[in-house]
Amino acid sequence: MAIQTIQKKAASKKTTRKNAEVAAPAKTVTRATLTRKLAGLAAAKRLAVAVAKIKLASAVEAVIPATAQAVCPAPEQITANAGPAEVVFTYSPGNRTQAPESVFIAGDFNGWDPQAHPLHFFDGGDYRAVLRLAPGTYQYKFVVDGEWAHDPRAEQHAGNEHGTLNSIVRV
Repeated sequence: MAIQTIQKKAASKKTTRKNAEVAAPAKTVTRATLTRKLAGLAAAKRLAVAVAKIKLASAVEAVIPATAQAVCPAPEQITANAGPAEVVFTYSPGNRTQAPESVFIAGDFNGWDPQAHPLHFFDGGDYRAVLRLAPGTYQYKFVVDGEWAHDPRAEQHAGNEHGTLNSIVRV
């Protein structure tokens, strides 16, 4: 008998809930409410896109100096300002029969240290490095497999005490 009473009470509660759900007045949504909600979603989407663009730009800025993916035919100043600028140095092996095992750049910006700044190999056969240099004029050379070589792409060259040419870059 007690089981039947509990089952009847449970059934009546379900019926009451069902009736309450049916009896609840439907919410009316006005056009203005929908417009506000859609505008909020659109603003949130624009914000998300802007944040994604900023993150992408930050990632690109972090990657370009590290891997020197910027392409330029000769050492060229990438950013123009009064402070240090990023300069891309590119070495092309040209007519060499075998790709160099190592390419470095040395100049007055690093005390002519022949192993201070390695250039990295890129598709297409070029080697590149990006250096941050303060404004000024610098002389430099590439060190290719231990052999010193001037940059044929440089706009200016100067003779040195060894009877060879140094390349010049102005920042």
